[in-house]
Parts: sequence; C-alpha cells; structure tokens
Amino acid sequence: MEDYYRILKNDGEIIFKTDQKDLYEYTKKMLDEKKFVIHLDDSNYKQLNLDDSLTEYEQKFRAKNQNIYRLIIRKNIKI
Repeated sequence: MEDYYRILKNDGEIIFKTDQKDLYEYTKKMLDEKKFVIHLDDSNYKQLNLDDSLTEYEQKFRAKNQNIYRLIIRKNIKI
C-alpha cells in the first residue's frame, strides 16, 4: 500500500475487484485509513461502469451469478 500511495497522484484512485470475499475483506482491513479513503464499497457489483474493464474471469463469474466485490480507493491528501 505504501507503493500505491507513493505513485498515485493526489486525485488518484485504485479500482479493486475480486470474486473472493476473503480477499475483499482483507484488503479493506489492510488499508491505512490515514493514507486512503474508500470512495465506493460494493459487495455485489452488478452494473458495469463505462470506465471499468471486464476481465475473462469476471465474465465467467457473472455468468454463474457469483458476487463481484468492488472497491474504489482514493488517496487521502489531507495528511
């Protein structure tokens, strides 16, 4: 997370998606709340945004009606 913070611009954000609930929960726990802010937390991401890539794996999981977990994490510039 230190590297992400260092390389992100002040208005930078990370879009994180996974089909694994444990990884999703772990990622939220590992965030340094001083350095990052969760802008969006969606534990059942259904609607695809235009600026969001759809991977082969995501297509397969969506076809099986499995949850997609999605976070948009922003760099906190108020440190």
